[in-house]
Amino acid sequence: SKRLKHTNASLFKEANNVALMATIAESVSILWDSIKNELSKSQNETCNELLKEIFSGNVLTEVYDHFASKFENEEDFEDSKLGDCFRACVAILHCAGKLDEPNIEGLR
Repeated sequence: SKRLKHTNASLFKEANNVALMATIAESVSILWDSIKNELSKSQNETCNELLKEIFSGNVLTEVYDHFASKFENEEDFEDSKLGDCFRACVAILHCAGKLDEPNIEGLR
């Protein structure tokens, strides 16, 4: 599981299509919202725990920091890419809000 988290964060940061990565982050957030009622049912506790485990730890922090760092180097980015970085940051924070505080390092 730790290997999976590290791989996910690394791949996300290496992708160079910022708009597509922002859309993926938004999709995860929206899909997570769409199944939150199902995840809260006792028979789906294992699925809920697995989802939380995959996104817990430093994976969200690393990906968030990657996109947030783009604002510091904004002269290297066109406005549309900065907008995409902002979309990604918002979606990542939205996902982080679904996790307990001890499960996300550096985002609360």
